Amino acid sequence: MITDNQVKKLRSTFMNPKSTVQTSALKANVCENTAHKYLQKEDRLPSEIIAERLPREYLTRASPFDNIYDEIEIRLENETEEGNFVAKELFEHFQDKYPGKFPDTQLRTFQRLVKTWRATKGKDTEIFFKQKHNPGELAQTDFVHLKSLGIRVSGVLCESLLFHYVLTFSKWEYFELCASESFESLSSGFQNAVFTSGGVPHKHQTDSLTAAINMNCSRDHLTERYRALITHYKIESQNTNVRCKRVYLAKRVYLARSFNFT
Repeated sequence: MITDNQVKKLRSTFMNPKSTVQTSALKANVCENTAHKYLQKEDRLPSEIIAERLPREYLTRASPFDNIYDEIEIRLENETEEGNFVAKELFEHFQDKYPGKFPDTQLRTFQRLVKTWRATKGKDTEIFFKQKHNPGELAQTDFVHLKSLGIRVSGVLCESLLFHYVLTFSKWEYFELCASESFESLSSGFQNAVFTSGGVPHKHQTDSLTAAINMNCSRDHLTERYRALITHYKIESQNTNVRCKRVYLAKRVYLARSFNFT
């Protein structure tokens, strides 16, 4: 396919009074018919022509799988019970069932059919965005009510409050008992965790703690004392969205397994 650069070279070469269509076509590496088209009939570039074309919304030929479409749909609808099929394996199944009817050259057509069916009629799939953590970049803190974990000490239910600090890359953790979800508890726990770990992270993340975030929970409205704390340590503050779950979601299960009190 001819490119925009070839057409530009063709036209710039043809501007020379001594050049002909034939010599210009040779220098631009295009055939004479194409050269005539872009020199005498067509003012646009190839990319402009393609951009103006309307997308084709019709099939150029009938699908070779129309006769067995109902069978294909039944197999795809049963994916959740039998496991997800690989389109190629399903194609080979129908090749064995109908010998000689579906040559290997129709595999791509079958794969597109399966892909379209899953996108338009298939069941919704869970979408997630994988997070990448780098060493020393992010620390997360939160408070955990031990009562919800059902931990007992000498048969008595533990109702204490726990400050939890974790470095997201190494999973290094620090715990500290505290009296309330106050700034004093947050400041004490954070500073003790930093001293214990021997380093300060680039970023510190909490949920929308009133000890750190003002009542409107805006990311740009930190409390005065919390802003002074992170400014002192020269770190960046982050917080999760309003009404989101706790910052470190796996912590409750982890704590329940870590503390084997009886």
